[in-house]
Amino acid sequence: MIRSMLVASLPLLMLAACGTGGPATEAADNTADNAAAAAPDGGYAARITALSPRLRQGVFLRAIRDAGEECQEVTEEDGIAAIEGKPAWVVTCDRSTRWVITIDKSGTAAVNKVSPSSRAERQPG
Repeated sequence: MIRSMLVASLPLLMLAACGTGGPATEAADNTADNAAAAAPDGGYAARITALSPRLRQGVFLRAIRDAGEECQEVTEEDGIAAIEGKPAWVVTCDRSTRWVITIDKSGTAAVNKVSPSSRAERQPG
């Protein structure tokens, strides 16, 4: 059985780095922000992928907990092929429970429990 939870107000906006550089850094940041906003997924996949593994696991942990689910630690996460055009990851909590997390273009995460019979394929790369 797949159980779906939408997480309204997932704090993915904190993925944006705080710039402390000068005008050249700010211009580069604005260019990157504009490119991300133009991406079909709102640029969230690129931002999440660019995070260190520990920060990425923290984003997924927060999504799962915000969905009202139990998770003490994200022990594995793998990018998989997009689902209905949304970037997706398979995330394992506490070395046992698996979730599929998709992010829509507004930054809202959908958290779905993986059924034992389903197969999630890894994203090449």
